[in-house]
Amino acid sequence: MTAADLKVGQSIEIQLEREGYIYHLLSKVHETGRNKVYILPITSGAKTLRFEPDDEIKLICRTRERLLAWSNVKGGVEFLEGEKYHVLHVSGEAESYNRRNSYRVPYGKAHDCVQRRYEKVEAAGMMKDVLHQKFRAIVKDISESGVALIAMQTLEKGDFVEFVLEDEGIQMECEARVVRCMPVEGSERKKLYGCTLTKVSRDFTKFVLETQRKQLQNLRGGK
Repeated sequence: MTAADLKVGQSIEIQLEREGYIYHLLSKVHETGRNKVYILPITSGAKTLRFEPDDEIKLICRTRERLLAWSNVKGGVEFLEGEKYHVLHVSGEAESYNRRNSYRVPYGKAHDCVQRRYEKVEAAGMMKDVLHQKFRAIVKDISESGVALIAMQTLEKGDFVEFVLEDEGIQMECEARVVRCMPVEGSERKKLYGCTLTKVSRDFTKFVLETQRKQLQNLRGGK
């Protein structure tokens, strides 16, 4: 598929990586040209998103059979018949795309957590709760499948962490399993824990996307 094969009105996805975070943006095709795709402007409030030279951009579209993507895309703004549109510069044909990674959204709020550790009791063929301890942690970032925590508490790989996120009065219970631990630069006691979510409330995915939308308001933009 080339840019010219995209249909006017077709929904497309822009995966934008900036400063270590991945943003998931949606728009529709307005017009196509040679190695160009014009899309409806991506806005947040009164601002229009401004693409930066260092942005890493993928343009993703869906056919009946599969997902396709162009990499190394450059973004900008152009005017067509006096109206402003975002334009994405692509080259060559789109390649098959496998959606493997969830979108990581900065969060940065402190929460009360519970650390749990289980050990297998061979004779009984079951898991026994051997640790149940409260602690405080900063939820550094979130995605649909994982979370990063910063805490002074010592957590081991395989430990479970329980916490509750709240948004506009809605409480979302979360459980995550620790999969990696890294030191925090400049601190002797704090550690960064990467965790895979094992249980979340139904509204969690919506919460992640809404948090991401609010984060986009902080990206540079112009009227």
